[in-house]
Amino acid sequence: MDSKFFTLIDPLFKYIDSGKFFRQPMQWLYYIIGVICLIAPLYLLYYLFDDNVFSYADGGECFAIILIWLVFAALCYGGFMLWFNRAGKLATILQPDSKFVAVPALANFIQTSGEFLGMFFGLFSFASSIIITLFSAGIARYAFGSLNAGSSLGTGIGMLLGGYIIVISSRYIAELVLAIADIANNTDKIAKSK
Repeated sequence: MDSKFFTLIDPLFKYIDSGKFFRQPMQWLYYIIGVICLIAPLYLLYYLFDDNVFSYADGGECFAIILIWLVFAALCYGGFMLWFNRAGKLATILQPDSKFVAVPALANFIQTSGEFLGMFFGLFSFASSIIITLFSAGIARYAFGSLNAGSSLGTGIGMLLGGYIIVISSRYIAELVLAIADIANNTDKIAKSK
């Protein structure tokens, strides 16, 4: 079976088996998400001006909206750095003698997604609740149903804890997936050495 007819597609199979088939598209996805993180604050700013949000808000609300936008922009930049950093590390996570080439890439995606979502969910909600409580009575009444600073701060702390739980959970799932793959790889090595 060494004829050209049967080995014509071998380079494609070698590409898939090497793990590049999984790593390279995942890297592209990471870069795309990172670029979206950079564009998102600009789009939100365009939306705020296009919808004339500042014309309906009083001075405190305008200041709160600007501060919330700055928090959003800072978190988007942090998200950009996270996705680009993990895209660079994605090339190094695959062990050359591993039988499982898709598992490390998927585990890395689960971990990175959880860190990104947890960061946004926790930090943005916490910072926004503090800003709204301090600078905008109208938005606080709408967002939290009362002007009670304790309830909005409690909501923010709860969201911060929720974001932390998202990060821990995603990391746990990713490490669990990797541990199962490592156990299988080590079992295969032991079986081959006998």
